[in-house]
Amino acid sequence: MRFFSIDPKGGDMKPAGLYLVGYTCGYYSHTNDLPERIEAFAKENALVFGGAVCNIYLSDEISESNSQQYLLQVSASVTETQRLSSRRPRRQYEHE
Repeated sequence: MRFFSIDPKGGDMKPAGLYLVGYTCGYYSHTNDLPERIEAFAKENALVFGGAVCNIYLSDEISESNSQQYLLQVSASVTETQRLSSRRPRRQYEHE
């Protein structure tokens, strides 16, 4: 895995918090429609972006020979605003 933060104040680690996470396949810098999907989900679920955005290549040239199959995970830091929808992202520590 390769991790990098595109937060100008970022460091070596992803800060704790609530993140909206999306995935896409493709060569480096090819995000397909991921930014639009993340933005639409955030808007639908009353989430506001702020803070760290972290990219992790879960699969890259080290483990995958086909560059179109590189797997990218993007985590964007979000905060909840008033609930405008009955749908709400589940936090990792919430139980059903």
